[in-house]
Amino acid sequence: MTKTKVEQRAKGELAAAKAVAKDLREDMDGERRARIAGYLQQAKADKALAIAKEGELRAKRANSVWKDKAHENMENRQVGPLPVPRTLQECKALYNKFPTATPYEGAYLYLVAFYRLSNIRGGKDRKITMEMLTDVFHPDCLMEKGDELKIRKHTLRAITKNNLDICSASYFEGADPAIKHPLNDYAVNEEAMKVSFRSGSRPYENEEGKEYKVEVLSHGCEALVDPYRSIELKYHEGRWKARGIGPLNQAVILPFEKAGADNDDDFIREKAFREGYGLATAKRKQHTLQAGVAGTDYVVPKADVSLEKVDVIATAARKKRAEYQKWLATLPEEQKQAITQKKQEKRAAKARAATEALAKGRDGNFDSDSEYEIEA
Repeated sequence: MTKTKVEQRAKGELAAAKAVAKDLREDMDGERRARIAGYLQQAKADKALAIAKEGELRAKRANSVWKDKAHENMENRQVGPLPVPRTLQECKALYNKFPTATPYEGAYLYLVAFYRLSNIRGGKDRKITMEMLTDVFHPDCLMEKGDELKIRKHTLRAITKNNLDICSASYFEGADPAIKHPLNDYAVNEEAMKVSFRSGSRPYENEEGKEYKVEVLSHGCEALVDPYRSIELKYHEGRWKARGIGPLNQAVILPFEKAGADNDDDFIREKAFREGYGLATAKRKQHTLQAGVAGTDYVVPKADVSLEKVDVIATAARKKRAEYQKWLATLPEEQKQAITQKKQEKRAAKARAATEALAKGRDGNFDSDSEYEIEA
C-alpha cells in the first residue's frame, strides 16, 4: 500500500470521526437545550405558584388581623333568647332552627338539653330530653343498642351528678339580669333562654372531623375567677356536635338565702361574694320566736357574729315578777304592808329551813316562784 493511499484513508477516517463527533455534539446540545428549557418552564411555574401562595398567605394574614379586630369587644356573642322546648316536636323544631349551625349554636343546643335534663324532671320529660341529647351529642358519646342510639355510661354519669341543676342554669341569663344568679336562687326565664359566649381566637372550619372549642359564660363564679368554661365540639355530617363537656360540669357557687345568712359560714361566704362584685353588704337573718301563749317576750337576742342562747326560765321569772309588782301597786297601802310582812316572814322561814337542810346534808334549794303568786 502506497503512502498516498494511507494518508487518504486516514483523512477519511478523521473526517468520519469528526462527523460522528459533530452529530454527538449536536445531540448533546439539543438535550441540554431541551433540559434547560424544561428547567425554565418549571421555574416559571414555581414562580407563579410562589406568587399565588404568597398572595394567599398575605390574604390569610390580613383576614386573621381583620377577624382579630372584629372580635375585639365581642366577648358577649349571644344565642337566644328562645323558650325551653317542652315537647319532642318543640325539641326537633329548635334543632332544625339552626340547619347550618355554628359551633356556638351547637353549644347552645347542648346547653338547653343539659338544662332540661337537670331541671325539667319526670319520666316523660326525661325520655324527651334523652332523645334531644342523642341529637346534639357527637357519635363518640353514643353507642348503638339494637335499633336505638344510647348515651355512653361515662358521659351519662358526667351529666347526672348532684347539684347540676344550678350548674346548668348558670349558663343562661337570669330571670332578673340585674341580680347575680347565686343571690336569686339561679332563677332563669324559661321562655327566653339566652347564652353568652366568648368569640374564639381562631376561625372554625366546617369540615368533617374538625374540632373547635367554645367558651361559655357562667354566672355562678366568684368575681376574680375567669367566668368562661369551655365545651369541645366536633363537626359531623354537617353539624357541630358536643363532645368534650367536662369543664361545663364544674361546681358553681351555692345559692344564698334571700332572707339573709342563717349561720356564720354562709354570712362570711356571701359577704366575700358581694364585696368581690361591689354589691351591697350581706345581711344576717333576723331570728325571733313566734308570739304564743307566753306572749312576745321570748326574743332571741341578735349578736354581731353568732346567735346567743335565750334563758327561757329567767325570762319567765322576770315576767312573773313584773306582773306581781304591777298587781301589788294597785292595792291599798295597809293591804300592801300586810302582804309585804307576810312575804318577809315566809322568806325567813325558808331561810331557816334551807339552813337546817344543809346542816343535815340535804338539798337547800327551795323554789321562790311562789313568792310572786298573785292572790285572788
